[in-house]
Amino acid sequence: MRVALDNGSVCRFFMSGFITHVIMLSLFVSVACLGGGRRAAAGRLNASGSALGADGDGDWPTLSLSLAGETRAGVMRGLAFLLEQQADNGSWQDDPTATALVMIALANGRELTGLPVERAVERGRQYLLAQAVDNGEADSPDTELGSVAATAKAMLASMRWAGRSDEGSVMAMRQFVLAAQAMDQAEIGYGGFPRSPGGDPELATSYWALEALIRSDHWDMRVRGIEQVEQIMTRRYQALWQFFSDCQPAPATWPDGQPPDEGATEAAPFFASPEDLADKAQVPEAELLMPTLIGMRALILMHSLAEDWRLPAAWAWLREHWTETSLRPAGESEIYAAVFHLALVLSDMQWHPAGAEPGDTLRQWRIFTARELLGRQDGTGGWQSPDEPPSLATAYAVLSLMSALDVPAR
Repeated sequence: MRVALDNGSVCRFFMSGFITHVIMLSLFVSVACLGGGRRAAAGRLNASGSALGADGDGDWPTLSLSLAGETRAGVMRGLAFLLEQQADNGSWQDDPTATALVMIALANGRELTGLPVERAVERGRQYLLAQAVDNGEADSPDTELGSVAATAKAMLASMRWAGRSDEGSVMAMRQFVLAAQAMDQAEIGYGGFPRSPGGDPELATSYWALEALIRSDHWDMRVRGIEQVEQIMTRRYQALWQFFSDCQPAPATWPDGQPPDEGATEAAPFFASPEDLADKAQVPEAELLMPTLIGMRALILMHSLAEDWRLPAAWAWLREHWTETSLRPAGESEIYAAVFHLALVLSDMQWHPAGAEPGDTLRQWRIFTARELLGRQDGTGGWQSPDEPPSLATAYAVLSLMSALDVPAR
């Protein structure tokens, strides 16, 4: 089935306190949330022998002891594989993106496994900070990924370990990312971020830029003060919200793109780009999973409890179209990134009012995530993908498994 795109939506969201929420979020949330459920307690496991554990939050099953043990062992093997893959210059694959995600995986896995990761992470940090010596750009050898997303991920990993002496490098990366934002209101894609400066804004890069900017606001506040940063970032976050709004069409049955009554939750997925919506392109349903997961994660980051139709509508679409085969949205190349984003979204949705409706197979996400990934782990302890370096695929897989284990963020 193919879906005709028609964007009748207009962003009318800005409710009282939205910008304050986004900016102040950076003062309280650690980048470690990339590794697992933020509210979950470690070790919340069922003593039964079945794969389906006792309810974790309402009707969101946790892992049984046996599957949890296999998952922990898989994480241990994956982290050991990553430690073996580090290059002499401190990087993984000589790639800022792979290096950043591996560092986050090692940091989040340290408490779970007890592996000595500090020296490896410090060498990775030095590699990432060295990328920002000139203009803050962490250039990626993967031209399809682009340098904006690579720099945003490098920021996230660097801030986890950086000290005040690294402030200049972090701020240089932040300024490089900010400079890439499309701020011409006359252009399609206003508010979004391109893969590389001057390109067309797209959803995945815009998500990573949002994550990096939120986490680095407090760094900027130390340099320029809260008032100046709030003044600058209010416009930036408003534009970015507009971009994400333009990537999600309102249901065609809604007049003027707005719900006919408060609480309406008709299904509405996210799409890859505003250009697709403007062109009323035909997009295969299988290709909507990744952008919908990324868009949901962006909404959660910007205002997870907003009284707005967008997150419930995306959740309704995901519930309607999800099957376990949906983990293969565009072949083997995207499966590890898809599982990673799915785990992030579902670990948050179990706490959101929209996630309270019973009967979802998605509620068993911890179980099918663990089984899917453990079944794909090879004899080296890593995970392989035809289009991604093994270190990057393994980092995605390890982070997803730790989410399934409810490893708390630090």
